[in-house]
Amino acid sequence: MRFLVLGASGFVGGAFARRARAAGDEVHALVRDPGGQAATALAREGVVLRAGHLGDPNAIRDAAEGAAVLVNAAGLVDRRASAKAAAWTHVAGTENVLNAARAAGVERVVHVSCANVTLHLGSRVNWNEERSLPKRPMGVHARTTLLGDELALGAHSSAMEVTVLRPATVWGPGDQNLLPHALRENANGGMRLPGDGDALFETVHIDSLVDAMVAASEESRAAGRLYLIADGAMESAKHFFDALLRAAGAVPGWRSGPTPWIDLVAQLALGRPDPIVTPDDVVERAFDTHFDTQRARGELLWEPGTNRSARFEALARAVHADGGHAAVLGRLRRAPSDASVEAQIEAAAAWSEAAPETAGHR
Repeated sequence: MRFLVLGASGFVGGAFARRARAAGDEVHALVRDPGGQAATALAREGVVLRAGHLGDPNAIRDAAEGAAVLVNAAGLVDRRASAKAAAWTHVAGTENVLNAARAAGVERVVHVSCANVTLHLGSRVNWNEERSLPKRPMGVHARTTLLGDELALGAHSSAMEVTVLRPATVWGPGDQNLLPHALRENANGGMRLPGDGDALFETVHIDSLVDAMVAASEESRAAGRLYLIADGAMESAKHFFDALLRAAGAVPGWRSGPTPWIDLVAQLALGRPDPIVTPDDVVERAFDTHFDTQRARGELLWEPGTNRSARFEALARAVHADGGHAAVLGRLRRAPSDASVEAQIEAAAAWSEAAPETAGHR
């Protein structure tokens, strides 16, 4: 089978691309910088690199020609991204991908989203795919991601099947967001944990998520469906971050307090160019979260990971092999700047005029 992977130079897309290659599949990857470190590492594993990005619908279409499945893992993971960057990536970018995939004759699109499209000031215990918020979710990241999900599911048809996965917070070797940000936060006064940090914190290991992505690309029942993907470890935020930081060789530090106080600190920090913590981070850690994954288990025949201690040990070995937590900090992936987004918008407008039948937003 041939896959086209978008976001292959990132954590999730890269993990899927490597798994598919290991299984003997043909994998093409659309990357902004084919000469970059992440892209060249994929090329060494047999991934075919194609230059392009979400703002280039013609490049997406050309790369998708001959692919049976397109995996879109190109969403922003950094909630510090501006409203413009988030909207461009999650909404306009998703529309470009869907239009290009349709024009190329792709049979299935696996759209990787985020379970925090349901983030709000309240608990999410036993939350399943049928639950919806009475109002918009909290934060521009969640709101724009949700709009992208709606576009993806709305594009589903018998000619181009679409499956949407909403993973919980993803962790594991190769992480370019959660662990680097946690290390930075820990080094700058400790992890901000509302209350005692005892709220349930839902996560999914990268291997579990890739298992679900593979299943979503193959299972006929996944067509037109939405799935929550989480390991369901039933652990507190403090327990998770303690294990995560220790696996990276750091000594965890804690900065606890009432939720409103920590939220105020986060709100004030948003005025800085690169805040240590965001209001979304605070809310995710403040309220119990446990997702019901019965749909994924039943329809994808997927099972969450269980041996967490072994996975934390594997993370510790990976961090050590990478050069320690200082090297992990250096791998932190920043959100695109507004200037970068403006350049992509201008380029997309030019491509739209040249090929209006393929392009998305103009």
